[in-house]
Amino acid sequence: MKVVHAVWEQRNLGRDAWEVTLEKKDMGDAAGVLAALHHPRYAGCYVCVKMPVGNLHVLHALEDDGFRFLETQLHLVEALEKSDVMKFAAKESNSRLEERVVPKTREEWGKVIEKITPGMFDTDRISMDPVFGEEIACKRYRNWCWDLFENPASVLKVASIDGMDVYFNIFVLEREPEIFYGVIGGTFPAGKDSGLGALSCAKASTAQGKYRTSVSTNNLPIIKIHQNLGRIVYGECYVLRKLYP
Repeated sequence: MKVVHAVWEQRNLGRDAWEVTLEKKDMGDAAGVLAALHHPRYAGCYVCVKMPVGNLHVLHALEDDGFRFLETQLHLVEALEKSDVMKFAAKESNSRLEERVVPKTREEWGKVIEKITPGMFDTDRISMDPVFGEEIACKRYRNWCWDLFENPASVLKVASIDGMDVYFNIFVLEREPEIFYGVIGGTFPAGKDSGLGALSCAKASTAQGKYRTSVSTNNLPIIKIHQNLGRIVYGECYVLRKLYP
């Protein structure tokens, strides 16, 4: 935990201020974080806490303690060349990887949907939410795929290596304006941590229309991949949830 006395904010906010930056090592001790933030030096002060994304347990603990979510900051750095994972993707795309469009039948789509397992999506807001978890997230993604199956404009693509499926993508072609929207995509356990997620994103472009998608700031690896592919942020939104009694 890094603590900085933000003396420069006194003239701006009319009160003493502190900036507290939590590190990954702090994320396993929510009680300890709250105890540190109850130090007498913070009485009457403006305290800004910055924390790594992806730990809803600590985030909710801070909210319960009176902190309020204000923004998600994106940290940017100039990249002069493509990352190693994209170099791998370019090499792999010319070797054993085969990509196919899955026939639009319940049987063929079902074979792919059955391969979606708990933990396969571990950065989405449902799997990370302590109230729900990975089992519910898996059920949600499977049902979402079946909903997309009913959409006449949806296309399911699957990539395999040596006959083993390693990732999938579902797209929907929106005609006005003509946009090829990436709705759901994921790497199966067989391709986990292999860099194939980068290749999945790289292949998600099409001559049929402009490609767009939405990603969570919890999923930094995917954001990096899209940046390496030259895709830019064109919008943003906050996502909140409340469970009403």
